[in-house]
Amino acid sequence: MKKLLAILLAVLLLAGCSNSAAPQTTEAPAPTQSPEEANVLKIMVVGNSHSNDTLWLLADVFKDQLPEQELVLGIMYYSGCAVDRHIKHYTEKQAVYEYHYNVDGKWETMENAYLEDGLRHQAWDYVFMQAGRTDSDETMNLDGRRTLEQIIADNVYGDTYKVCWLTTWPSPSDPTFYEPDFDPQPPSDWLTYLQKEYDNNTYKQFEKMATLVKDNIVGDDHYDKVICAGAGVMYAYATAGVPQLELWRDYTHLSDYGRLVAAYSFYAQFTGNTVETVNIDAVPAAIRVRRARDKGDLIVTDEMKQVLIDAANYSKENPWTVFNENG
Repeated sequence: MKKLLAILLAVLLLAGCSNSAAPQTTEAPAPTQSPEEANVLKIMVVGNSHSNDTLWLLADVFKDQLPEQELVLGIMYYSGCAVDRHIKHYTEKQAVYEYHYNVDGKWETMENAYLEDGLRHQAWDYVFMQAGRTDSDETMNLDGRRTLEQIIADNVYGDTYKVCWLTTWPSPSDPTFYEPDFDPQPPSDWLTYLQKEYDNNTYKQFEKMATLVKDNIVGDDHYDKVICAGAGVMYAYATAGVPQLELWRDYTHLSDYGRLVAAYSFYAQFTGNTVETVNIDAVPAAIRVRRARDKGDLIVTDEMKQVLIDAANYSKENPWTVFNENG
């Protein structure tokens, strides 16, 4: 009897040890991919509001250009977030993100998300990293980039995903502009930075962004794709002559039309395809930016479509062009 009691006690102790060593949080199960899902392309960006601007209309662009390609999109959004801040959020277990995801053509949002929530949500094919408001010296922080790459590797399912880099656009030449009812005036420290570093010159900003990424990211074989959506925006602004107030809605974010320019430019660079025609005639008010007053659908004219075509194709061939006031 004593021997039996000893055995039972040992079993109970082992069970207790097993329970105490179990993880305190439950991870989502690894997604499975059925044969029907084999053609689904899954793209995630670990970024900020510029990620929102770039990807928000991307599903519509793919539907226009590659209707046979199913698409799933994800954005880990935190305002102005750069590489170092993403690392801090992850290591300190901060549930501070808005996780935007588009699985069936409609955007949904998970509030108060952890970085790993989005990374584990899908078996992503491509995970993009991105700098903060503007590419800066932190882009050159190799240790930081490698740390974030490891965080991605520790959380994304499988080992067939590819890490990529997204470069966006500078602030407009008049950063004090903003469309009423969208966003407040820009932070004073941002205005001081733009004045001190670039004399509020959009072209100088983009030159620095392009040079830093070209010199430090493009040649890094850790990144499968390096995309510059800002090249299309700058083409529309500098070469096609689209007014600032039609491309930007405030001191850094894009208008609905600007979002279309960025999305078509991303599509052309990502796929390598030439954009021949644009068949999107309107951007429905239902998918417009948050905090925007309802101004109805954005009607895309033939002239606007031609700019979308030219900007996308130019950005594909010349993603790091340095523009000036003459285009």
